[in-house]
Amino acid sequence: MTSNNPNEIKVSVVIPAFNVQQCICRAINSILNQTRPVEEIIVIDDGSSDNTATEVKKFGNQVRYFYQENAGISAARNKGIQNAKGNWIAFLDADDQWLPHLQEREVNIIQNNLDLRWCAANYFRCFESKQAPVGNIDIIQNGLNDKDYFDNYFTACTDHHCQAHTQTMMIRKNVFDEVGCFEPNRIRNEDLDLWWRIAYKHQKIGYIAEPLAKAHLEIQPDILTKHRIQEKRGTWIRELMARHLQLAQQANMTNIFIPFASSIMKPRLRTMLYNGFKQDARQTIKQFPMLFKWHTKYIAYLLTIFPDLTSFLAYSYSSLKRKLGLTKQVTRNYSRKEVKKYIQQIQQEQS
Repeated sequence: MTSNNPNEIKVSVVIPAFNVQQCICRAINSILNQTRPVEEIIVIDDGSSDNTATEVKKFGNQVRYFYQENAGISAARNKGIQNAKGNWIAFLDADDQWLPHLQEREVNIIQNNLDLRWCAANYFRCFESKQAPVGNIDIIQNGLNDKDYFDNYFTACTDHHCQAHTQTMMIRKNVFDEVGCFEPNRIRNEDLDLWWRIAYKHQKIGYIAEPLAKAHLEIQPDILTKHRIQEKRGTWIRELMARHLQLAQQANMTNIFIPFASSIMKPRLRTMLYNGFKQDARQTIKQFPMLFKWHTKYIAYLLTIFPDLTSFLAYSYSSLKRKLGLTKQVTRNYSRKEVKKYIQQIQQEQS
């Protein structure tokens, strides 16, 4: 697979896998069905106890299979990166899938813009019979302004143009030598942490407005459900944001990063209020006052006076919107009862 041409694109796809026997074949087949074939597919089995290995090995030499003791998704992706023979790394989670033209479109963008070091695309979020694009296609197209790329990842995200996600991401392998890989100890937001570290050094990102992958939300292992609900408290995003405010300052990009950080933290604050997490909401505002306008802080404080009432009304309003078909986004829906149950479990485990 080695080549003397530095501009030749050789793509290795990394799939982390943990107890995914019911969906791993769909993911692999979506790669094999690409209009532009990839050079290799790597599956890192992260200590599965089901028939994941059996399902993967059905593909024979079309897939390189590696097993490791359970160490988490970041460690699995990092092992895939380290073992990849290609000079570009693409990622796909085992419960997601590519649409047939993803590779062809992204490789064309890279070939036409040889200074690019990463590229991504819009995607669908799917749950049961529903699917919807994550990013507004028209807004993204306007933001691209007939180009194949955004000039700056942070400003593109701030303006709600760039919905970069792991299952459409392609990164030149030597970028990992510059910024490092996924942080193994980070339970959530490990992808955001890496994208931001890349963006400090390589601001320009290739992007496709058309959704070219599907993120399936039906599969919800209990441990991931716990993590997703725990994330609603905002502890992990506060830690990540504090770290990157320092990194952005070191990179002399504070002026660009602050509006971006605000666009990230405002919906996270709404999630805390939505779920009645009074102390977390107040802690977020206290820790990052520069990210919220005065009226946002004032309203948030009022809403935390009676957090259970705020949460009850928010859930009732969201439920009514879903019943009336007014909700365009496709998301995993948790009831207030489920959230409270998991939070209690987590608190018991931590005590």
